[in-house]
Amino acid sequence: MGKSTRNVFLTEGIIDVFKGEYSEIRDELKDVFIKIGTDLGWEMTGLTRNEIIIFSTPISFKAMGEKVTINYSNHIITVVSENTQMVSWGKNDDNCDKYLEKVVPSVKNYLKNKESNRQSDNLDFVKKIKKEFEPIEINKGFSDLIKENQSKIEKEFIPKFLKIISHYEYQVKSYSSIFKHINSIDFYQKTSSNIERSVNSIGIYSKTIKLLELSIDKLLKSYFEQDLISFYDLFNKFEDMGLFLSKGEKIMVDSLSDINNNLFGIIDSVENLTSQMWEMGEKLNEINSSIEVTNLLSMINTYQSYKINQNTKT
Repeated sequence: MGKSTRNVFLTEGIIDVFKGEYSEIRDELKDVFIKIGTDLGWEMTGLTRNEIIIFSTPISFKAMGEKVTINYSNHIITVVSENTQMVSWGKNDDNCDKYLEKVVPSVKNYLKNKESNRQSDNLDFVKKIKKEFEPIEINKGFSDLIKENQSKIEKEFIPKFLKIISHYEYQVKSYSSIFKHINSIDFYQKTSSNIERSVNSIGIYSKTIKLLELSIDKLLKSYFEQDLISFYDLFNKFEDMGLFLSKGEKIMVDSLSDINNNLFGIIDSVENLTSQMWEMGEKLNEINSSIEVTNLLSMINTYQSYKINQNTKT
């Protein structure tokens, strides 16, 4: 009986195209390892749950065929070739060498194609999300109104108004940063469901900010017009958002790396803000119903239904 064993340190061989942990790609490489064997003319006869593939080689005039076992459970890919003959005529060594010489090139080729497809898909999603984008400018009228009417505002409300306005400006700047870097954002970081979530969340972000702007506008008008019922209805909603106790829901990002490194954290923040503004929007619609507010609420409601549906699926 003859037997040969060879191995290759895969992660060292592919470090120029992949610098992550082997466990991140192990499962998807199964088909690559199977294809190497079948391309050599071997028949796959076994596949176990613990990352072992078994092949049988063709019968030849020198050998009755060998059993070749591939273990890819860790980054050291091990190949074992064995037969029941007294003399293997070098076939076992040859099987191991032929297989292993194809491992690194095949995995590299797979990863390069995967990256190429990923970037292509990323461009498709950028095109889709661009259709949802509309530039937003900060409404400076709020700050100017507070400055011009300081003497008419009770002192306790000035810092609270400023916090609300600051929160609004913060959202506009964050949205503008995403808009600025839209062509380079890596939306294809995770699974397709997360990509869809990113596109829908960023698509609704501008609508949420617009609803926030309309709420602040009505809040300040109600205050200066002494419509205290409307004023406190909205003011209490802002208080419920935690704006006066903390810094509120922060989403601000300054650079592309901030966005790519924490894309789904940003999406979480957008979703939280959208939920808060839905409640605010309903109150605003009660106080001063308008086509604009109604349309914004309708779009946010559609988005909230989408989120509920996605959560139900998972």
